[in-house]
Amino acid sequence: MADGSVKEKSEDERHDSLFPLLLRRSTGGEDEEKSVGADTETPRDATTKTRSCGQGSRIAYPETHLGKKVKATKNEAEREDEDDEEEEFMDYIDSFLESDDEKEQRSLDQKNNILETRDEEEQRSMDHQSLSESEDDQRESENEIIEETEEETFYDHEVLQDKTCLELGYSQRPKIYKTYFDSRSRGVAILVNKPHICLKAYSEGGDFAWIYTEIDEEKYTFVSVYYHNMEKPEFMWRILYSFLLHGPKAWTESRLVIGGDFNTTLNSELDLVDENPGHEGRRKILNKFLSIVNLADVWREKNKSGRKYTFSCNDPKSRLDYVFMLQKDLENVKDCDIPVDQTKFRKLSDHYPVVLTLTTK
Repeated sequence: MADGSVKEKSEDERHDSLFPLLLRRSTGGEDEEKSVGADTETPRDATTKTRSCGQGSRIAYPETHLGKKVKATKNEAEREDEDDEEEEFMDYIDSFLESDDEKEQRSLDQKNNILETRDEEEQRSMDHQSLSESEDDQRESENEIIEETEEETFYDHEVLQDKTCLELGYSQRPKIYKTYFDSRSRGVAILVNKPHICLKAYSEGGDFAWIYTEIDEEKYTFVSVYYHNMEKPEFMWRILYSFLLHGPKAWTESRLVIGGDFNTTLNSELDLVDENPGHEGRRKILNKFLSIVNLADVWREKNKSGRKYTFSCNDPKSRLDYVFMLQKDLENVKDCDIPVDQTKFRKLSDHYPVVLTLTTK
């Protein structure tokens, strides 16, 4: 590591080392050995220039002697060497004419430059070390998060392809089947928390998905629905058509459970606090569909005149979320509830859930 000291040549040593250059520049010769004295004349055809040196002193030199005009036969390397020598020569002239104070200041500046360079190198080294430590800490933190996530995640994921019927087979671990859609106004999911066989799975448009599955030797079909406000009236018929096309047995030969947010009330007197004119058109369409395909509103079947609302959690005023089953399967229903008294659900959604409990063999 440099100690900040600068060893400079004595004036005699510098003068002796640069004397041949001074001799050539003063005479314009390259290999000639001529003496330099007060009688040396400047060529008549030379243009004279001056350069400031020291305390306002000026030194005159002929332009032709500074290598401005070089022979065409000289190669590039020779010209560069002469330019370097020229620069060194002029630096020598400047330093030679400097006052003692200027020499002391220049020496001090050189020392300060060396110290600044050393400090900058040390700072860069410290910054690099700090950055490396920071990156190591970040990687360690990310690894810890991944490990914690892996420990907390107790189910597998299956992203369903749009408009594609899949046979996904056996799953020992709990699995969530979900749709992928690049909008916050779409997306549904189905979580099966028992070992099961996925016989078929289908999704369409991000607003409904179903799986036909076998659990404990019993076949079930679960349909998750988000009937959003901008959906067309034939939406429910699209769901039925997907079964006719890809899995008719899933509709007719299993316990069919359709659940989700339908964004309307089915009973204008019991399902909301204040009448909403916007529900009237969709209410007629949905009730007609349920009647044609023989589907029942499970919670209403268990609570003929009850009043419970699913939206919103902060101020429940309307029942927009339902579980539907075929009339023939209602005998398998053990309970169906809307747990409005459980405040924990407010942290998960702005809707209360509808909880269905079925009997098993």
